Amino acid sequence: METFLRELEIGDIHIRDKWQFELKSEFFPNAELGVSIYTQEFYLFIPNALQVNEETYSKSQFYQDQTNLIRYKTPEFELSELSDKNNIKSPLTRLSTLKDLPQTEENISNIENELKLFGNIFRSSLRERILRIFEQNASSQNADILEKEVDSLCHEIGILRNLQTDLFHLYLDKWFVPEVRSHLAYLDEFISNSVDYQLTGLLERFPSLVTSTDKINAKILSVLIKENQHRKEILRLPPTQDDNSDSKNEWILYRSGLLNKFVLDALLLPIARSSLDQRFRHLIGSISAGIAMLFFLLLIAWQGQVFLINSLPFILITVILYILKDRMKDRLKALSYRQFLKWFSDYTTDIYSPNGRSILGKLLESFSFVKEHKLPKEIMKIRKREFHSILETVKRPEQVIYYKKVMKLYRIAKPIDHRRNALNLIFRFNISNFLRMADNPTQEYVTTNPATQELHKIELPKVYHVNIIMKNTYVLSNLSTKVELKKFRLIIDKNGIRRIELVKQ
Repeated sequence: METFLRELEIGDIHIRDKWQFELKSEFFPNAELGVSIYTQEFYLFIPNALQVNEETYSKSQFYQDQTNLIRYKTPEFELSELSDKNNIKSPLTRLSTLKDLPQTEENISNIENELKLFGNIFRSSLRERILRIFEQNASSQNADILEKEVDSLCHEIGILRNLQTDLFHLYLDKWFVPEVRSHLAYLDEFISNSVDYQLTGLLERFPSLVTSTDKINAKILSVLIKENQHRKEILRLPPTQDDNSDSKNEWILYRSGLLNKFVLDALLLPIARSSLDQRFRHLIGSISAGIAMLFFLLLIAWQGQVFLINSLPFILITVILYILKDRMKDRLKALSYRQFLKWFSDYTTDIYSPNGRSILGKLLESFSFVKEHKLPKEIMKIRKREFHSILETVKRPEQVIYYKKVMKLYRIAKPIDHRRNALNLIFRFNISNFLRMADNPTQEYVTTNPATQELHKIELPKVYHVNIIMKNTYVLSNLSTKVELKKFRLIIDKNGIRRIELVKQ
């Protein structure tokens, strides 16, 4: 259930697994601007007890621990819009047109693209619809309203599934291209799995929303039973070989993962990531070598006027100058590189259109440790506010990691597909390297039992708090600048992330 609910969240940090937290962000190109710029800044306040600092945690280690997944944002559709035959943006409508076209490579590619796009849109639309049901009924707790919403949802799913099934049968009658027939089956299975997963999550959630759910459960169960029967009879999924083996259900998640990757292919974008080293190290080295050589030649020319060229003093001084030249080159290179770090990002990621012919945008990333006295006042104000309800006035010694991302989106004159223009960025960070010096997750605590007047031993959890302040800055459609600040608290122990709290401002 926790995983199901997390997938409904956008814009808030949440747990991906026991070692990773995740943040999904959406970026929309501003039609009024040639370049739309979104800035995300993260301030991680890490207790000194974990011994994470500049000496023990390097920049390269940070970038190994984090991942940025960039793709198109799934186009937004209502379920009823997907099944509307007059909606030319619906993948099902486009598939209906494509089925009568010649079976060329281009049309095969377009069919596969629309199939995958339909899978993404259906899953996203169903998830958003269920999220609205959660939000509406969490406040009203009205069984009649909930029953009406669920009835409408199940009805729309039925219409859409029937329309999709009929269309797929028409394809199977006309198209004998193996790739198309296989992809039709893959998508059918993906849609069925999505319905099963989302409605099962909704069914599990109902007891906490209302007291009487018999009718609601019956409606959802009827859809789930129908989909289960469909997967058994129509899709004919491979049976497990040994019901008593530990691996009997391995293929379920493995196959589901492959289907997710298959469908997600319609939203993925080619990228090219380069580091500061790759971009400027040779240039910095060349400039430093040039300056050092100039210094060396000037001194050689000067001593040529003082000593004979074939004299012993000339030879000795030349050797010394050569050594100094090498040291000067290395020193200049190091100094120049540090200066470059201040003005340029650590990594630059170019984001290309699906055909690779144009750049949609760039992602710039920077990382550093920051001293507390150099933090912006607004960040320190938020950090100190509701520092903690325990020992409020105690000063917590901690290290601060600063991570900055700048997303630049370019306005494309002729987009390939008007349904896909916004971008999703999924940021994941693994905290396992923060916990190398952490204490055991529990510690023995001895106290007295007032009733028995005997010593009593209990195991108490040993946790650490990592506070994260996130600052988002972007330009609105009216060209005004919007700033958003959020504060999160990671409760962690030696075994990983226990929970994440959103701290109210």
